[in-house]
Order: sequence, then structure tokens, then C-alpha cells
Amino acid sequence: TRSLPSLSNPDEGFIISANNPSTIHRTIPHSNNWEPSGRAERLRQLLQLYPKLDLARAKQVMTDVSSPFEKYILAGNILRVMRAKQNNIATKYNNTTEEALQYLENWDGKQSEIDVATTICNVFLLRLCVDAISDDLGAELFNEYLYINNVPVRTMSNMLRDENNILWDDIRTPQIESRDTIIRRAFVESIHELTKMFSSDTRGWNWGKLHSLTYRHPFSQASDVVGNIADIPSGYAAGGLTTVVQASYSFWKPFAQRVGPSMRMLTDMKTNIMYAILPTGNSGNIYSPHYGDMAALFKRGELIPVSLDSRSESWKTLKLIPKE
Repeated sequence: TRSLPSLSNPDEGFIISANNPSTIHRTIPHSNNWEPSGRAERLRQLLQLYPKLDLARAKQVMTDVSSPFEKYILAGNILRVMRAKQNNIATKYNNTTEEALQYLENWDGKQSEIDVATTICNVFLLRLCVDAISDDLGAELFNEYLYINNVPVRTMSNMLRDENNILWDDIRTPQIESRDTIIRRAFVESIHELTKMFSSDTRGWNWGKLHSLTYRHPFSQASDVVGNIADIPSGYAAGGLTTVVQASYSFWKPFAQRVGPSMRMLTDMKTNIMYAILPTGNSGNIYSPHYGDMAALFKRGELIPVSLDSRSESWKTLKLIPKE
């Protein structure tokens, strides 16, 4: 146990755990199935920005939808390559490509449901995976590689920092491709795909049109009738693969949200009030008014106060009495 990672009273004044590796160097192996570091990095940014947290600030941190990975790694490399001058002359692009680049240049990093830059980055990420790695793995292995989405995200994050990685070369061609060649190829293909999915009008490339969320009942896959009754649609979804608000999608079937928080809870230890909320409601009975009455509140990032001192008169109790 002494070889396991540990931390005691850090100088930063906080400890961050967002399913990221607990330490860079490990004396013994303890799994390699980690989430990308973007969420932990963003939490560190926010906690350094707000060294003193109250409930309002804590709620703001909990519902944050920005990430360094998409803004600085994905968008940063796209702009570095596409805005590079040739012989001190800026490259001219068609209107659609130029507008897409301007969205990335003016992006504040927030992955809201109406954002356009978020859409561009996520479509680019998938194209980058295909162009950089599918030739090396082949169709079957590449399909397995995409199964757990944290694997390609971590791989791309590392590769984009390493221009000499041999995986950048497309083994199907006689020449040796560079990192920037593959980045440019993937971005051009992404613009083509987005134009086909939407139109050449980039103003309509809103993230939520691709990234929506429906809370599906376990039985709805077997019956559309059950789905129409029991599924809870939440509409456009903010956040993404590496945001504090976890809003992941499957690389097999992008981009509908498949993973998200199972609850939110905040407690001010000076009081006897807990603030909490569930994604849908507090009842499993599909005909109960409380089956989905929290969905809209949860989407807006709101919390419900719960007193730990006294019961509310509005609370209902279900008693299960065994038969004698």
C-alpha cells in the first residue's frame, strides 16, 4: 500500500479527482483506463480563479462547460496549421472555411448547446482519428479502438503534442505525411462533412443539433410504445467529452449524449441544508408527477434545498407493511 499514490495537505489547498490519473509516475501499475485530463485541468483553473468558494461559486464550477482540450489542443492546432503563412502570404479560403476559422479564433471555449466552434472541434476530432490511426490499425482494430471514447481522446491529445509520432504517416501512400498535413486534411474533410450535414451557412452549425440528450427507459429499446411513455427528452445538450459537466457520446454513434452526471449535490458545512438534484425525478413510477419533474431544473443547473433538520409537510411516505 505504500507504493500507491497518496497526497496529504497539498500546498494548493485542494485535491482534484476527475477520473484522471492520480499521478504521472507510477511505481506499480494500477489500471490504464483513465479519463482525459481536460476535466481535472479545467477544475484546477476554476479553483485557482476562485480560491474562496461559496455555494454560488461552487454551483458555477459544477456546471462549467469549458475545457482546455477542445479550446487549446484541438482548436489551437487547427488555427496554427490553417493560419500558417506560405512565403509570408496568408492562405485564402472559401467563405465557409474562412467563417469556420473565425468561429474558432473568436471562441471563448464554452461548449454551449448553441455554440458553433464546439461542433467544428468535435467533428474534426473524429476525422483526425480516422486520418491519423485507421490506416495503421485496419477497420476491425480501429473499431475496437473507438469503443471506449477516453482512449482516442487521450491518444490524440498526446499525438498532437508530438510532431514526430510515426502514426502521423499514412502508410497507404508512398510519401511520408507530417502531423500538420494530417491536421489540414482532417479539417478540410470536417468542413465538407459539416456542409453536408447542415449547409454552407455556418451560423446553423449549432452543437445541440448534433448533441442532444434523451433519458431512455431500460424497456424503451424493446418497444416504441414504452419509449413514447417513459423516455424523458432533454433536448439540446451542452458540454462534451472533457468538460466538468460530463456529456460524452459514443464514437460508434456520434454525437448524441450517452453519459452524464447521475446527480448533483452541494453542502455548506456551516448549515444543515443540503442542495441536490437528480437528472430526471425522484420517482421510478412513470405515471408519477415526480418521474421527470427535475429534468428541466437539472438542465438549467439548478439545485433543490433539502433541510436536514426537519421534514417538509409536502413530503409523502410510502409504507411497506408485511402481511401477517
